Amino acid sequence: MATLFARLALVGVGAVLAKETATCQQGDATCAAKQQLEDESLMQLGRLGAHADPPSSSRKSFIENSRPNLGQQGKTVPGEEELTIGETVVEPPQALARNEKRQRLIVEQDLTAVLNVHASSQRTAHYRAQEAGKDGPAVCSQQADLLFDKVLQESAMYKELDAKELSAFKRRFASAMALRCKDIVSERLWLKAAGEELERQKPVMTAAVANSINGAGLGFKTKMHDWLLHESVESFQHHLGLLPTPQGQESVLKRKASGRQAEQLPEAFRADLRWPECKEEILRIHNQGHCGSCWAFGGLASIDARMCIASGGKWDGAEDILSRLHVTSCAPDIYQQGQDGCQGGWPHWPMEMMAKSGVASSSCLPYYIGGEGSEHFQQQDTAPPCESHCQGGYSLPLRNDTFSSAGIANYDWITQVHGDPTKISITKAAIYQEGPVAFAFAANHAFMGYSSGVFSSCTGHDRANHAVYTFGWGVAASEDGGGAVEYFEASNSWGPNWGASGHFRIHPRCMTDVTIAGTIEGSVVGHHVGTVDSTVPLDPDNDMWPWAKPDECPYSNGCVTDLEGSGNYSNNELCVSSALNGKTIAVTEFDLELGYDKLTVNGHVFSGTKGAGLDWDHLDGMVVDDQGIKFTSDVSERKAGFKLCAS
Repeated sequence: MATLFARLALVGVGAVLAKETATCQQGDATCAAKQQLEDESLMQLGRLGAHADPPSSSRKSFIENSRPNLGQQGKTVPGEEELTIGETVVEPPQALARNEKRQRLIVEQDLTAVLNVHASSQRTAHYRAQEAGKDGPAVCSQQADLLFDKVLQESAMYKELDAKELSAFKRRFASAMALRCKDIVSERLWLKAAGEELERQKPVMTAAVANSINGAGLGFKTKMHDWLLHESVESFQHHLGLLPTPQGQESVLKRKASGRQAEQLPEAFRADLRWPECKEEILRIHNQGHCGSCWAFGGLASIDARMCIASGGKWDGAEDILSRLHVTSCAPDIYQQGQDGCQGGWPHWPMEMMAKSGVASSSCLPYYIGGEGSEHFQQQDTAPPCESHCQGGYSLPLRNDTFSSAGIANYDWITQVHGDPTKISITKAAIYQEGPVAFAFAANHAFMGYSSGVFSSCTGHDRANHAVYTFGWGVAASEDGGGAVEYFEASNSWGPNWGASGHFRIHPRCMTDVTIAGTIEGSVVGHHVGTVDSTVPLDPDNDMWPWAKPDECPYSNGCVTDLEGSGNYSNNELCVSSALNGKTIAVTEFDLELGYDKLTVNGHVFSGTKGAGLDWDHLDGMVVDDQGIKFTSDVSERKAGFKLCAS
């Protein structure tokens, strides 16, 4: 038997196409193509276990008789794991009630309060004031380890975590505390910081939490994916990025009203089946990394798909992708100069940018903002400045690689959706007529571990924090036997290892806002994406491209120093140098705040001063390789700095 996912989708497409091809005229090539697609869809439905009548013999009876029995048991088709016939959907009120009754694990509770209960005395606080000449971060990490072990042992939280989860949590906590220790001058501040970091660095999902959620019967399943091991409550925020909808924001309606009525829309529909020439574009999965750029990804995913549909399939190749980097870096500047696109935006921003100045291809400006949870304190989570040129080796200049559409700016931003029948009908009609649309909802920690089912964990008045996009809809049986329940087919921007290969299903009541791009012209694909010569540097003058190049550390008379030269270095200093590459170092001066201000040579970190933390013998006489020299300082204490000369 087929999955409900596949069968309902094909029934929906068959019904849609049957209406459109019923009156085909002889010689009408477009109509004939749709009729062929209908035949193929119905034949596929037959292979999936429905009636096997020849599709051309009796289209109407075939379609009507192929509607599945929602109560019939069946098995999934290989590769399709979700919602087999017989599985049911839970309505949001019921899901919320069950989740409220679910016994929360300790790790799900407020760990600030947990710490206060189990580490409130001097004996258990493990606080030690920093001492001059000691490596502050190292000492702090050791004390944080002791405090962590005490709290998890006393609270029994360790029983809820497996060895890998426990180790990753402990490492995040100790690293976070090391970054804060410098400003902690009392036991009270130490415990306050520890409580905050326990809460921030605790895992956003664990195997035990996933089992608890799955056992509650919320209508969707969660899974402790391997990559979630290094994701915390804090890093979860970096995977979002939708700015809050302003209080009282009314819907913005710029599109012409649709003439299609709700009763004319199919019960189930998938854009990739109606427009198979655009299947790759419609179902393509992206990864926004540790950058709050979901608004750019959700908006551009719908634009990519609609470009392909409007152009008749001319935008469906592996290289046919609009640049997420271009939009993340440049679109916010339209509204506020210097605004960081990794700190949030709205899905209509890319639409306005495409109408105003155009958007480049990803081959011109690839998306370099990555970062997995394992790089918790190293990932680049700020957007680069708005670029003025493509990457080195690209065959086209930026001015010749932008794609524009005047009509796309006539978008609809529909607010306060929450399952409203009229607004849902508008959304469906928009998908049916021109392709996928962006939408927003409130993503929670359980959603981070989603693996299958219909996500229905919402109140109906949530404030959205995440933007994605939908390419279709369908129905499934309600668990309480109250009839069919609708859901939308959606794609996330957290990579193919999340969810159901990057996709998910969501209840209409959970959708808070919908953004429908204005009609895109058929001529939107005005040129082919260029080619890239990977042997050419991204930018011969900037190894950090697309981010701004750091300041050069001063080089004079064969010596490299910090930016202040003979004076004490300043706060938040950053400089790099390749002037001594290939040369042997002679250390003339070195005095940095131990553990906080750092000089990196050949990937090795040096700090402190001679006799107080600095590995002088290792640094003096070192031959600098192609990694060069990098210096960073933090705040507060400023020392003499460094001077390295070629010997």
